[in-house]
Amino acid sequence: MKSVFMTLFSISAVLMILNCDRSQTTQLDSNDTETILNNLVGMDSELTLDALSDEEIANEIFMDGESDELGRLNVTENFDLPIRWGRFVHNIQGTVQFEPYETGADTIYALIERIITGDLVIVNGDTTTTDSGFVFMPTDTLSKPFEMFSTRRVMFARVFGFDDSFHGWRIRGKSPVFIRSDPSNVDITSITLLRQDINSEWQSSFTFVNSDSALSYLITNHNIPRFINHQRVKALLQVENTNPDEDLYPDSGEGAFLHYGQFHHLKGRHPMFDDGGLVDYHGNSSGDAYENDNEFTRIIRVRRQIGASDRNIYKMYFDVIDYETLLNPDGEYHSTVIGIPYIIMN
Repeated sequence: MKSVFMTLFSISAVLMILNCDRSQTTQLDSNDTETILNNLVGMDSELTLDALSDEEIANEIFMDGESDELGRLNVTENFDLPIRWGRFVHNIQGTVQFEPYETGADTIYALIERIITGDLVIVNGDTTTTDSGFVFMPTDTLSKPFEMFSTRRVMFARVFGFDDSFHGWRIRGKSPVFIRSDPSNVDITSITLLRQDINSEWQSSFTFVNSDSALSYLITNHNIPRFINHQRVKALLQVENTNPDEDLYPDSGEGAFLHYGQFHHLKGRHPMFDDGGLVDYHGNSSGDAYENDNEFTRIIRVRRQIGASDRNIYKMYFDVIDYETLLNPDGEYHSTVIGIPYIIMN
């Protein structure tokens, strides 16, 4: 009996030691810990800024050529001459600044700060009608250098029970990403996402209010926006424009765009509308409530990548750029972008 007791005691002791080894990995100094956390940032594709760089000039401000996505094809009736524009990023430099933490802490916060430089290319043009519809005809091109500053706050948590190369550290929360030129006359004050239910009613899904404490708002697995594959989503964007020459430009003086998807080559950037629900050439309405009230609307249909799981992260970038930037050859560059993640469930 004593032998059996000693054997059981030995097995229990070994299990306790193994469990202790897995839940309390080797203590790291701050340099080793920050190296691990920097590696986590570098490996997380959701933290990239792929929405800013364009491979070609295909983003239209006064004309949207996709008729199934509330296209604005009747440009001669509703808008002035169309233009196309795109950002071409030449360089991104960044740092990860860790907030003060105690040795042995199991939660650490950091700011990811980046400087983005490149050229904004604007193509002026005209349209002509063919058997296949409207065709954009470039007339002249303008290039403006730009510099933008990106800030995002992340939360790292040490998940005990993982004996891996990251010593159990994982990224468990991310603020929206804030990208802004300096100076900038345009800002985003709030973002609201509504999802359409089976009764075609719009239900609130996500609301973000921009403020001085916006970096403290962390999107986690518990509050990340979730949508059903092929579900219609209405995005509402509240914008503030402080340009003193705003009245010199059309409408409310700025353009807003929604850039969404998973990877750079699978994203689509589309204009958002502040037209009061104007009905286009095909009889579609933008769904916008009031004209030129600086609340922009876009209705999209989210689509999940083939073979993706419910854990795949997609991105929405809300992009505001003022008309001084786009329509005045001598005007300064003013732009603000906010990006948030979302999930598409099957």
